[in-house]
Amino acid sequence: MNVRLNTIVIKHCCISVALLSLVACQPSEDKAMPETDMTKQTQETSKMMTATVKYIAIEGGFYGLETADGQQFLPRNLNKNYQTDGTVIRFTFEPVEGVMTTQQWGTLVRLSDVELVNKAVDESEL
Repeated sequence: MNVRLNTIVIKHCCISVALLSLVACQPSEDKAMPETDMTKQTQETSKMMTATVKYIAIEGGFYGLETADGQQFLPRNLNKNYQTDGTVIRFTFEPVEGVMTTQQWGTLVRLSDVELVNKAVDESEL
């Protein structure tokens, strides 16, 4: 009898914990979602941004973009003509979501409307 009672109590406890876990994980509908960095960046995609191309010597090396206010972008489609450390470009962008990279640097973006502002001298060509 005691074994059967203990089994029933344990089952009820497990079911209660499972139900509480499900309820606790549900988002509250009455609270507004806070604005995230990605939301802010999505709002900025329609305006032109200016950034400096930076060669980042980690994970095999790659080119990233850094704005004057410190925003970092990892472009998926930076044209080879702009892949010189110190080159300045203007562009619009669209965040790329649902993709992970090995670089783990900046916000992954797809560039559009790219304009050259200032081409840096590629020291390897001197």
